[in-house]
Amino acid sequence: MHGPVTAFFQVATNSCTQGHSRKLIKAHCRTDTRLNFFSHRVLNRWNSLSQDSVDVCSVNAYKRQLDKIQDEFRYGLVVRITLLAAAQARV
Repeated sequence: MHGPVTAFFQVATNSCTQGHSRKLIKAHCRTDTRLNFFSHRVLNRWNSLSQDSVDVCSVNAYKRQLDKIQDEFRYGLVVRITLLAAAQARV
C-alpha cells in the first residue's frame, strides 16, 4: 500500500498476523477525540475481514463479499435470539 493510504494508516509488517495479509495498525490515542475519527473507527472492521474479502479484484466483488459477511452475521444473530427465547420459555 502506498500513496494516501499511508498518510492515514500504518501497514502491519510482521508476518504473524492472523486473518488476512493486509492488516493495519491502530495508532494509540492520548485523547478521546481521535477515537471518533473515521480512520480509527474502521480499523477493527477492516482487520477482521477474511483473506478472500480483501483479495477481491473489483469493487463489486468486494461489495458482494461484505454482503455475504453481513448476511452470515444476521443469520447467526437470529439463531442466537431464537435459542435464547426457547431457553427462557422453558424456565
